[in-house]
Amino acid sequence: MSALFSPPPGASVPLSNDDPLEQHPHSLRRYLWPVVIGIVVTSIVMVVFYTRMRGIPAVASGSVVRLNIYAMHPTVDPDLPGPSMPGASLDQDQVIVFAQLQVNNVTKKPLEIFDMAATMKSQQLDPQRSLAASATDVDRLFQAYPDAAHLRAPLLLPHMIIPPGQSASGQVIFNYPISQQEWDQRSSFQIKVSLENGPSILLAAK
Repeated sequence: MSALFSPPPGASVPLSNDDPLEQHPHSLRRYLWPVVIGIVVTSIVMVVFYTRMRGIPAVASGSVVRLNIYAMHPTVDPDLPGPSMPGASLDQDQVIVFAQLQVNNVTKKPLEIFDMAATMKSQQLDPQRSLAASATDVDRLFQAYPDAAHLRAPLLLPHMIIPPGQSASGQVIFNYPISQQEWDQRSSFQIKVSLENGPSILLAAK
């Protein structure tokens, strides 16, 4: 066939097998999706970064006014109600921490305390975490150890409401299955106050 041959007028000319559009009809879509996904991911990262940098406005502040401890080594009869704090093992060292806290509401709306927990860190131990003792647990503690009565004070409890611009103060009690020596070797002690209608606050104590 002559290379100069041309089809008659009106005849269709099939595309060559070398035509990239025929071979890859969805190539543009295939390459476009990764670009779109990359843009979306980058946008999300930027929004998260901006939000964290900007931060959430604080609704409360506070401080650890005073910190006292009571170290003990209870031996409990497993057949009788134990005098030690809940969560403690039998015949085990315990340190009871009495923390006097003040929490300030810096907003124009009431704040409600949700709960409180404290974490003690040490180079010798894994992090030790304790929830605040309930009013019932505190009564049990002082019934079992009346010689600790001088450390007792009005409690700061969950569900307390702090009016706008006001403060709430009180005692929060934590217990740890450690010795006094291990407590003395702590590297940090932080109390987390969780709020029902706002971000938590961290209160550090030595």
